[in-house]
Amino acid sequence: MKQLLYKTPLLTFFLFSCSEKPVIELPITTTSTKALEHFKKAQEFGYTADFREGRRELDSALALDPEFTLALLNRWDEDPRITAANKKKAYSMINKVTPAEKLILKANRASDIGNLDSGLFYIQKLVEENPEAYEPYTYLGLAYGSRNELSLAEQAYKKAIELNPNSYESYVYLCGQHIPFGFYPILPENQRDVKKGREYADKLIELKPNKSHGYHFKANTYRQTGEFTEAIPLYDKAVALAKGSENEFGKLMVSAHNLMFSGDFNKARDRYKRSMVLAAKKSNNQAEGVLSQYITFSYLFQKDFEGALDNLYEAFDALENKKNTLSDAFYINSAAELERIRFLCYAHNQMEKDAKKSLLKTNELNKKLAMMMQDENALKNQKSNKAYRTAWNDILFGNYQSARDNLETLQSIASTIQNPQALDGYYGLMGMLYLMEANPEKSEEYFNKQNNNTDTYFNYFKALALKANGKKEQAKEILSNIAGDNFSYLELALVKVLAVEQLKKI
Repeated sequence: MKQLLYKTPLLTFFLFSCSEKPVIELPITTTSTKALEHFKKAQEFGYTADFREGRRELDSALALDPEFTLALLNRWDEDPRITAANKKKAYSMINKVTPAEKLILKANRASDIGNLDSGLFYIQKLVEENPEAYEPYTYLGLAYGSRNELSLAEQAYKKAIELNPNSYESYVYLCGQHIPFGFYPILPENQRDVKKGREYADKLIELKPNKSHGYHFKANTYRQTGEFTEAIPLYDKAVALAKGSENEFGKLMVSAHNLMFSGDFNKARDRYKRSMVLAAKKSNNQAEGVLSQYITFSYLFQKDFEGALDNLYEAFDALENKKNTLSDAFYINSAAELERIRFLCYAHNQMEKDAKKSLLKTNELNKKLAMMMQDENALKNQKSNKAYRTAWNDILFGNYQSARDNLETLQSIASTIQNPQALDGYYGLMGMLYLMEANPEKSEEYFNKQNNNTDTYFNYFKALALKANGKKEQAKEILSNIAGDNFSYLELALVKVLAVEQLKKI
């Protein structure tokens, strides 16, 4: 079937800098104008983090045009094999699309194998060949963001806004540099500007006043500063706007985060469970799993390992009960993540025998999933992650020579990856290792080698090294940032209480 090129819209005009300036979009290859409409709707859903709605739109686009390359590229699935198959098909059609789409495909394919240098090169070429279009600059911002080069990412997003003042996605990523939202690349704590983030959030609300996304972001600005009461009406507004949508559970979930960090753990857990019920009604197995993890984290924030482990047992039982309704890959991936969290709970509670057993199970499940994927890069990542987790466990239990052996393996794999952050995990664990060996000077040296210094877990141990080196004010700043972080994730859950305790000793 003959492929057609569409520019959508052909010319959209905005009043900008006292003159009308056309907003130029990249052409998209498809056989169907209706498929294109679905694809554009999917993009809009993606910008507001309504991913399941977006996936439905991509399915509609692909039903009309099964070879819609960009739709295939973006059509994710809970089953990683389906996501990989969609990408593989998209890459196979690289000679059937426009030069701009070819560069997008090449950049994605490079990033899939961890080659962020080549990925950046192709996006830079996309910008060079399409300097008047705004979308290449959003791609450029994403490429820099994946490398933790956030000042360059900021410049790219601002250029996109210059070319399209209503570039919602650019405002999203600019806001995400300053305000935590789960998955956007964020600046180190001392470089974030809450006021600037709130201004960006207001812009999101202005551009899409009937979407919950902007209100969620703005509520997060208050949670970030510990103004929990001010955040409540904004979270309530987000919940109201998301009523009946696939993401209703998500808005209720973040309001539970707000309750937890304000100190009301029981009410927060009740709300997490209500969110799980909503996710179950939407048959969102992935969301149910994530919510169960947040309940586990809530116990870790209280340093209650017994409560965390009890909840993990319940989560395993729930997953097992659903096993027959899930794809093999989704089941194994979910079980592997639960086992990884259980391993870390055992390890941080100094239960060595249980930690080792859980670690071996985690590695076994990850290897099984990688082999199921039949992908060389997946197997490489599995070997790297196995060395990383094993070295981590060795360090926590004082097996330092074994840790060094595993770190040598980790370094040999990570050194082959063209990504400026590839060695960050190695440097972080080496920093921990030297700290445990009572060599804080060497520890600090390794922590300083990390390209991305936003890893909360490693920052905690870096603070201990700084304190041991007599740099108490620097240590206090890091520990204060950790103690004041009000966003739920595993690494923070493991060290926040410890950071509070350490602050009392400085």
